[in-house]
Amino acid sequence: MTESKKPLPSLESLQQRIDEVKGVSGVEKQAPAGNVGKAMNMAVEFVAAAAVAGAGGYFLDDWLGTSPLFFILGFLLGFATGVYNLMRASKKEQETNEN
Repeated sequence: MTESKKPLPSLESLQQRIDEVKGVSGVEKQAPAGNVGKAMNMAVEFVAAAAVAGAGGYFLDDWLGTSPLFFILGFLLGFATGVYNLMRASKKEQETNEN
């Protein structure tokens, strides 16, 4: 086997060459999320709020031996939190679109 005596390129020079090939100069810009992405984010946040609060109520009911009392209260609290988050996000989006 023959060993190469050439020095290995530095990582910085490799990254610079990769950026040149990709056409990237300086800082990469992140594409803004589209309307579908924003809507999916809102939907996931809404469902997650209701599910987490409902699950917390379920386990609290199981631990305390109560029937569906805390499950229902937790679900309603999570639902209200989800609605609040939707209203807050839509207001923020509306303010962004006005500017």
